[in-house]
Amino acid sequence: MKGRRPPPTTEDRVPDDLREARFTELFDAHREAVRAYLWRRDPELADDVTAETFLVCWRRLDAVPREPLPWLLGVARNIRLNQRRGDVRRARLELRLRAEPAAPDDPAATLGERDAVHAALRNLDERDREVLLLTA
Repeated sequence: MKGRRPPPTTEDRVPDDLREARFTELFDAHREAVRAYLWRRDPELADDVTAETFLVCWRRLDAVPREPLPWLLGVARNIRLNQRRGDVRRARLELRLRAEPAAPDDPAATLGERDAVHAALRNLDERDREVLLLTA
């Protein structure tokens, strides 16, 4: 695939005793650059996305290339875009839910409907009732 590194080999692995030091070095060297990149694009999300970027960095420490800043900025960009897509999906869902009719204000109407459903279910034989309840 274009632009993707192959999975880390045994030689690429950061030894367990050096993982924390390697991560701390990356974090200290690049946190401000990643945050500045995000701040210019979306100040509201800059801190959260910076934190998530370095969480990905920690989890995929073996995949971080020798020149880490472009990789970190790519991770930050992807996280930011994923959050924005999620925001759009949530907004669309909220609009759809607001467009649906509200539940009746009269609790008696709801109770009457529930009683009618229960009565209809009682009239079914056990097997049909079970099929209906499993699918509904």
